[in-house]
Amino acid sequence: MNKIGVPNDNTLQRWRGLERRVPQLLTPSHLAVLWEKMARMYGRKWTSIADADDGTWLSGLCGITPDQVSRCLGRLVLEYRRWPPDLPEFRAMCLEGNTDESERYMREYALSKLTSWDQEHITMKEETALIARYRDEAMTVYLQDKMFRNLMVLGLLQEPNHDASLSATESQEISA
Repeated sequence: MNKIGVPNDNTLQRWRGLERRVPQLLTPSHLAVLWEKMARMYGRKWTSIADADDGTWLSGLCGITPDQVSRCLGRLVLEYRRWPPDLPEFRAMCLEGNTDESERYMREYALSKLTSWDQEHITMKEETALIARYRDEAMTVYLQDKMFRNLMVLGLLQEPNHDASLSATESQEISA
């Protein structure tokens, strides 16, 4: 590993060797990106423990998709974890909620783009394609909404007061 926690060539070679032996969905390139993002998120807290990895994470995340890793990284940011997770915790977070709130939200978001008649008559194949089409947009909206809700719960953000933005004339009309 180099100084900022990004795997060096020797580490990548070990990971590539493991990739041939362990069938998985993540590649050493994906893991290098994960390492870099974790180093950016956690700084020395990550790099002080990450140097010791010998390919354990690559084999430990066998069966995990890059999308699951991406969602897990998003959760780490939203949940404001002060310390990076260890491998078992990270794997559990990746596997958690494959059909959770975010998946339901993505489905509802994609279906909201259709008329009610189309929603009732859509085939499973069409629905799957529709969800795939709007996945990124829906996830962005979902994460923003969740972040704002978390900030409100923490008291760092107040719910917008729509009445405060009314002009004096509009306020008088409402109260009359």
